[in-house]
Amino acid sequence: MRTARKIELPNPWTKLVELCREINFGYIEGVQFQDGLPTRYGPVIKTVMPGPNKNNGPATAFDGSLKPQWADVYDVAQSATLVSVRRFEVAHGNPLKLHVEREGGEFHG
Repeated sequence: MRTARKIELPNPWTKLVELCREINFGYIEGVQFQDGLPTRYGPVIKTVMPGPNKNNGPATAFDGSLKPQWADVYDVAQSATLVSVRRFEVAHGNPLKLHVEREGGEFHG
């Protein structure tokens, strides 16, 4: 995934990349990855900024290599069999910040 191009991605990844491009600025609640693939997501929140010089449309389409942020998201998705991202923040159509959820547990010691 480090040098992946959008056209080489499995379909679920392509759909996530396109969704982020459509959002441009905002976030997705409750993204789940299973076995390294995006499998479901919750509500999509798009940030709309008023004013004549604001870009509220989709991010510019890209045909080349994905931004390095996508490699980091891929690494998070591969980190466990099931990964839940409570909030998947998007800026300029690319991942900005992931709020990764993990199960609670006990502290020992």
